[in-house]
Amino acid sequence: MLVSTLLIAAEPMFQGDFHADSFWTRFEGSWRIDKIEDQFVITFDKNFDAKKAPDLKVFLSKKAFGEVTGKNAADSDSVLIAPLTTFTGEVSIVVPQDINPEDYQSILVHCEAYAKLWGGSPLRPWTSMRSDDLYKLLSDCNQFLF
Repeated sequence: MLVSTLLIAAEPMFQGDFHADSFWTRFEGSWRIDKIEDQFVITFDKNFDAKKAPDLKVFLSKKAFGEVTGKNAADSDSVLIAPLTTFTGEVSIVVPQDINPEDYQSILVHCEAYAKLWGGSPLRPWTSMRSDDLYKLLSDCNQFLF
């Protein structure tokens, strides 16, 4: 189920940046998973951009992201969250009630019809400062220290 806007307070759980599986596939952007009341919501941020494909789907996998390939992305270690119908900009997807993202290691976008992994990311706990923001802050501080 896609959600356009959620106005309820969210508890941030996971966040990350997508990594394309191939340089031939345009796939980039940030994502996060929030807990809103008793449900989880995956949100692809406004910087999300993916090459359109006929059968892209969002999965959570129990495999580490580095172990996932196009051949095993949709196997029994993975669970289908929803078809991906928006390829640019912010999109929110409600995780089915019986799925707990805390039981998984990776978020994936996969073209199931052609067994082609578009990309994904490890599920990492949410932090209040993204790594690229932290790097910029440290770089800015470094110029004053040395």
